[in-house]
Amino acid sequence: MAQTVEECRASLGNCPPGHPRHSTILSNLANKLHDGFKQRGILSDLNEAIELHRAALKLRPLGHSDRSTSLSNLAHSLRRRFKQQRNPLDLDEAIELYRAALKLRPTGHSDRLSTLNNLATSLHGRYRQKGVRSDIDEAIELRRAALQVSPPGDSDRSTSLTNLATSLQDRFQRQGVLSDLHEAIELQRAALLLHLPSHSDRSGILNNLANSIRTRFQMQGVVSDLDEAIELHRAALRLRPTGHSDRSVSLDNLANSLRDKFQQQGVLSHLDEAIELLRIALELRPTGHSHRPSSLQNLAVSLEVRFKQRGIPFDLDEAIEFYRAALELRPNGNLERSASLKSLTNSLLARFEQRGILSDLDEIIELHRAALLLHPLGNSNRSVYLNNLAVRLEVRFEKRGVPSDLDEAIEFYRAALELCPPCHPHHPTFLLHLTNSLRIRFQKRGILSDLDEVIKHHRDAVLLQPTGHSDRSTSLVTLALSLQDRFQQRGILSDLDEAIEFYRAALEPCPPGHPHHSPFLRILAKSLWSRFQQQGIASDLYEVIELDRAALILYPPGHSDRLASLANLSISLQGRFHQRGILSDLDEAIELHRAALELRPTGHSYRSTSLDGLANSLRDKFHRQGVVSDLDDAIELYRAALLLCPPGHSLRTSSLNNLAVSLDVRFKQRGVPSDLDEAIEFYRAVLELTPLDNSDRSASMKNLANSLQARFQQGGIPSDLDEVIELQRAALLHPPGHSDQSASLNDLANSIRTRFQNRGVESDLDEAIELHRAALELRPNGNSERSASLNSLTNSLLARFEQRGVPSDLDEIIELQRAALLLHPPGHSNRSECLHNLAMRLEIRFKQRGVPSDLDEAIEFHRAALELRPTGTSELSASLDSLINNLRVRFEQQGIPSDLDEIIELQMAVLLLHPPGRSDRSAYLNDLAMRLEVRFEQRGVPSDLDDAINFYRAALELCPPGHPHHSTFLRTLTKTLQARFQKWGIVSDLDEVIELHRSAVLLYPTGHADRPASLATLTTSLQDRFQQRGVLSDLDEVIELQRAALELHPTGHALRTSSLNNLAVSLALRFKQRSVPSDIDEAIALYRAALQLCPSEDSNRSTSLKNLATSLRARFQQRNIMSDIDEAIVLHQAALELCPPGHSDRSTVSHQPCRQPSRQIPTARCPI
Repeated sequence: MAQTVEECRASLGNCPPGHPRHSTILSNLANKLHDGFKQRGILSDLNEAIELHRAALKLRPLGHSDRSTSLSNLAHSLRRRFKQQRNPLDLDEAIELYRAALKLRPTGHSDRLSTLNNLATSLHGRYRQKGVRSDIDEAIELRRAALQVSPPGDSDRSTSLTNLATSLQDRFQRQGVLSDLHEAIELQRAALLLHLPSHSDRSGILNNLANSIRTRFQMQGVVSDLDEAIELHRAALRLRPTGHSDRSVSLDNLANSLRDKFQQQGVLSHLDEAIELLRIALELRPTGHSHRPSSLQNLAVSLEVRFKQRGIPFDLDEAIEFYRAALELRPNGNLERSASLKSLTNSLLARFEQRGILSDLDEIIELHRAALLLHPLGNSNRSVYLNNLAVRLEVRFEKRGVPSDLDEAIEFYRAALELCPPCHPHHPTFLLHLTNSLRIRFQKRGILSDLDEVIKHHRDAVLLQPTGHSDRSTSLVTLALSLQDRFQQRGILSDLDEAIEFYRAALEPCPPGHPHHSPFLRILAKSLWSRFQQQGIASDLYEVIELDRAALILYPPGHSDRLASLANLSISLQGRFHQRGILSDLDEAIELHRAALELRPTGHSYRSTSLDGLANSLRDKFHRQGVVSDLDDAIELYRAALLLCPPGHSLRTSSLNNLAVSLDVRFKQRGVPSDLDEAIEFYRAVLELTPLDNSDRSASMKNLANSLQARFQQGGIPSDLDEVIELQRAALLHPPGHSDQSASLNDLANSIRTRFQNRGVESDLDEAIELHRAALELRPNGNSERSASLNSLTNSLLARFEQRGVPSDLDEIIELQRAALLLHPPGHSNRSECLHNLAMRLEIRFKQRGVPSDLDEAIEFHRAALELRPTGTSELSASLDSLINNLRVRFEQQGIPSDLDEIIELQMAVLLLHPPGRSDRSAYLNDLAMRLEVRFEQRGVPSDLDDAINFYRAALELCPPGHPHHSTFLRTLTKTLQARFQKWGIVSDLDEVIELHRSAVLLYPTGHADRPASLATLTTSLQDRFQQRGVLSDLDEVIELQRAALELHPTGHALRTSSLNNLAVSLALRFKQRSVPSDIDEAIALYRAALQLCPSEDSNRSTSLKNLATSLRARFQQRNIMSDIDEAIVLHQAALELCPPGHSDRSTVSHQPCRQPSRQIPTARCPI
């Protein structure tokens, strides 16, 4: 070739400018240089050829016979240089030169066909580069003209058919007009008929026709097209045996078609064959082969598809390795590098989602970063890659909890959104991603500005979408979701109300049949349920259920979404059951779960999920009715679910966990240790299946720790608690800044405090307090868990205060509870509890130090808590009790009458909370009566005493004999009635007192410790009535009771002396009434016995002497026995000696009896 070029150069020297053959020699030399470039690739040869062709063209003006040849030759060389350097100007010039040549080669010209083809090919090439539709349209028209020039039988007809088909196929790929594809196929069929089986180009025609028919299948889904494409590819492959240069191409194409058939019919053998063909093709394309990257890519794609079908991890692992190999062969600058990055990213993502290997996620993020570098500022797709990278960073944050990942994700979302103004089609999606990530950061860190920004973005989005906009409903829903989040944070009901209205507005333009109708129904139902939980409006709850029922109607039996609707309705019914306790709701929920389970028969991939749902409902029914068989059934269902998740199954971990939880519940019900032991083993299995780098490992350790803690509480085995603490310490090993760090610190602190309570090691309590402090520091103002941390630290400090009594601990407790109160402003649902707790601690400090202001403040906080307690709750009763107790303490200390009045009013309110039928009503009746009695003692208002007696009676009626409070209430009532009798002398009160005392005596049989006291009180009441009415039977009963009392006080008993004296007094009194000698004789004997038990130094001896003397004088007056009066005088003198001048009793003993016998007074006769 070099010799030929030199010969042409020599010829050119022999034909200088002006020579008639000069242009011919120029053209010949240019052609030789062009041919040389094709052989050696030296660009200078091609450049020189172009310049020589230009020179020749100048020498061949319009009208010159060789002008069209020069135009074509120059165009050929420019097009060749375009292929080499991709300079669009070269291609543009070549097209113009071909146009000029075509004009010079009219119909019938021998070179018209080639010129038509060259111009069409150049226009087609420019179309592929720039996408200008007019280029491909013109190219097709030129191809049609070329075909007309090649009639049947012409040797060039098959080429013209193929070229036209190719151009039509390219236009179809850009514009999607099926008629182009149909025509291309028919042209390729015609071309095939012109190539007999022995023709060398037949395999290429078969391959092209198969590709076109496969494309039509992909558009229209006609299976016969795919079958034909496969057969054509097999035929092409047979014509390309081992060693054929295009054999790998046919292997690839046949494999791709077989993969399409698998996706159509699901027959795995087709996919297996495709993979084997691709492996063979890869072997034919060794390292360095231009098509090796595409072979690696195709094989990886097919392996990934098979993994999705069979779930064999090796297929996915192999696909990832092939994707990596393909990527290595596509360095920076390669047009396919971006696609390889995307494929490898997607496959790693699939493996991460299956196995949770965090290193895969790390690699995904690095690949996204590399893809982003390929799309710098100004690239139209940069926003998409920014968004993708942000999504993966957000996932890694969810797994590891490193705040910087979420922060970076938000920045990338912002950058993506900035590249997409409101009119951009991706703007709504990127806005949604940004708002979602901001909401997550808010949920983790409690930064209210994040949530406010989310709501602002959503409001802006809604404003950009007027009524009728296709995306308005979706934007309304996302705005509503954010408002719901803010409601959950701040508790402002207007946010929830507004969210519900937005949900309604979103649902309105989505009637039944609209794809969003059912999901929006469910979301609206969920928000209404939240409002019901806050306000208790029954209409909200009923609407929730009706919405779920409406959603279910939209999915009749056989519909793929019916399962989800069954689940939603069952949940809302379960919710109403939890609120109202109507078993029919729970029963219906269970039936819905059973219906869902029937739709997932044995072998169904999601059967285990339905088994779990039904098990959950049965467990709820157990909790309500206590029928253990329901819990047993739930556990069996959980076991069945676990059997469907064998080792290696992606859901095995969750199934193990569900079963462990239920066994734990049954243990709490029956206390069978084997249930708890089994639960612990299942939790251990869960932990073993959770790798060290898995983000769920911390939760698994917590579950195992909780079950071990339960076993410790039952059996008290110290090693269980120690293991709990070690597990919680291990769970604590989060990287700095992890969002769960504070919760882990709190759990560990609680367990260490428990160990302190069991072993009393003070260092444990000190450590627990420090851990609680550390948790609190990680939960600053605004964090949703700060209140819980304040409470935990408070409890630990309270335990230490109770242990050591350090006043500073109590002071800190009070300050912490003041801080907790600030986190629960007016309107917050938990404010009443915070007020109550703070009041309780102030009460303790008052008891410790006696500072009145603490008690006053405690009372004010109790009052504030009481105002917030809803009617009918146990918390209302507790607040009333606490306020009453505090007011009582202040009343007893300061005697403020208004405190007592308030106590009584509060106790009236407490009584209303304990209507007839309540087991503790009697105690509250008794308490109220006691306060009324105290007020009567203070002010003397008779109605208070009357009311007290009525309440005492009511309390006693509720406590029949045998009730532990009966005797106490009986004594209290008798005491109060006795007081009223003594105050106003109402005889009926005294009668009732006596009957009550008789009842009390019956409660205490002989030998009972309280029998003497009961006999004494009955005796006293009978004595009072005798003194009031003078009925001797009362006195007789008094004497019998006193005899019984004396028997209970034998010789040596401390009360025997008083019992002897009491009986003697009563006998002496009866003697005065009836003059029965035996009464006075017995009285004297009893007085003598009492006097013997009263030593000379006893302060009561003078009284005993006086009583005996008085009785002796009485007998003397009846019988005139002088020794009685003498003894009486001696006794009086002895008594007088014991009462020197100034003694209070001296006057009562100074009157000695006279030594005069009594006279008989004759009975007077009464006139008739």
